[in-house]
Amino acid sequence: MREEFDNEEKNEASENDYVYKSVMEGKAKSRSWSVASFVVSIASLLCCCFVSWVGVVLSTLAITFAIISRKNIGYFDGLSLAGLIIGIFGAVFGVASIVFAYIIESSGLLDEYIKELEKIYGEDFLNNNV
Repeated sequence: MREEFDNEEKNEASENDYVYKSVMEGKAKSRSWSVASFVVSIASLLCCCFVSWVGVVLSTLAITFAIISRKNIGYFDGLSLAGLIIGIFGAVFGVASIVFAYIIESSGLLDEYIKELEKIYGEDFLNNNV
């Protein structure tokens, strides 16, 4: 009885390998999507610090490129996996910075901070530094 079960597992495994090989042999295995995912994810992380919505858009592109790379190659290689992870982190960080900026703006803390700076440096502080 145990031998029949082992034989069935081996047959299923060999059928899965055959299906995988037959599907993947027809595709060109290019790493260009992986490289694009990694590069765009790094750019998104940098943009999240300065322009949050651009960082969120680039993070979405990086995640999309990583998924396309996985479909193209058949697995997540190192660059596409790094692009996926950094893209997810950039998207979360970008959305968090947008929410944080909205909270700061709506609470009036920014206006109080500017008034304190004007008290310290004078009334023309903002006009001279722009």
